[in-house]
Amino acid sequence: MALTERFISPTGAGAHDGTSEANAWTTAEAIAAIGVGPAAASLRCNIKVDPAPYAFAATSLVFNTAGAANFPVIWQGYKVAPGDQENNPWAVPLVDIPQWTFTTGNITVSGVHQWLRNLDISTASVTAAAMLISGSHCRFTGSRLAATGVNTLSRAIQVTGQYVEILNNNIRATTTAQQLILAATGTAITGNYLTGGAVGVAITSGLSVPFLFNIFDAIGGDAIQVTTGSMIAVANLFYSPVGHGILLSGTPTAMSTLVGNHFENFNSGKLPFNNTSGTPSGLVLNINGSYFNCPSGTIGGQGDIPAPRDKGILASAGFPNGATGDFTPSTALQAIGFPGKYQGMTGFQGYMDNGPIQRQEPASGGRTPMYRIRGG
Repeated sequence: MALTERFISPTGAGAHDGTSEANAWTTAEAIAAIGVGPAAASLRCNIKVDPAPYAFAATSLVFNTAGAANFPVIWQGYKVAPGDQENNPWAVPLVDIPQWTFTTGNITVSGVHQWLRNLDISTASVTAAAMLISGSHCRFTGSRLAATGVNTLSRAIQVTGQYVEILNNNIRATTTAQQLILAATGTAITGNYLTGGAVGVAITSGLSVPFLFNIFDAIGGDAIQVTTGSMIAVANLFYSPVGHGILLSGTPTAMSTLVGNHFENFNSGKLPFNNTSGTPSGLVLNINGSYFNCPSGTIGGQGDIPAPRDKGILASAGFPNGATGDFTPSTALQAIGFPGKYQGMTGFQGYMDNGPIQRQEPASGGRTPMYRIRGG
């Protein structure tokens, strides 16, 4: 797409009109200058990395410019040239991508068709989500987001807009935060590394929420909670949650299909999938699941409803070094088809793909590639 380029730096520069790096806006100037839209062309606001954080303290940022399906408004970090960090899954904050920090402030994305990418964001807010996405058709991609507030009212992302995409991010919160993500209608959660939170993702909407190729690592409670609505989950890893992997507490509103997910290291009394609604549901289809170290079993509350091609509990760990952050799947796990491969797309191996684990080639003379957490 043809882009209208604008530039942002911590203190601005030159004429402060955003037309070049030498005449960059500050972030506040950019938001004010762009206005409430709608954008007349695809607009990319390029945010220059700086050795020091963009420190907003108690000031909140509100991105309310209305884009359109063919004219999105893009806020994107860069190092040397616009777009140079789009394919860098290990971008280092303050070196490769800009860092935005808040004490009690946060980010609200209220305009439709807003895209935020290649940013490092953290807030210590204890009263609101680090990022509230109320605009529909928005995207948050290729970034790091940390909610460091120690309070049950904090969370990393709250989505109230429809059809929002959360793709290829490293998302963290303290285990006291009520959720990492509170999802809404049609939120797509793909290829993210998620850790912390009293709950990983909570679904309270009526339409399906797809989960593809995510890692839920050491969630402080249930990794996914579904109270209403439905979900699609493909090739996700649920590793060492304090609670259940997926907790279904209400009757699904549509078919929920779980395909090729792996569940490992569960506490006694907790299950990879648990239906506590009181009624086994034929609208839930568990296919090709695999498990390790699940002392209380694998599926609860589903009665005699079968789980086709279930792999059962493995004889050895699928991720023997997962506790150290090494999520390279074992040979045994790969042998039974995890992660599932879809025309070169995998969640946990291969070159740039839709998963949170990315392959890094060895240094000159080395023979064995590394697999690293995106944003880690």
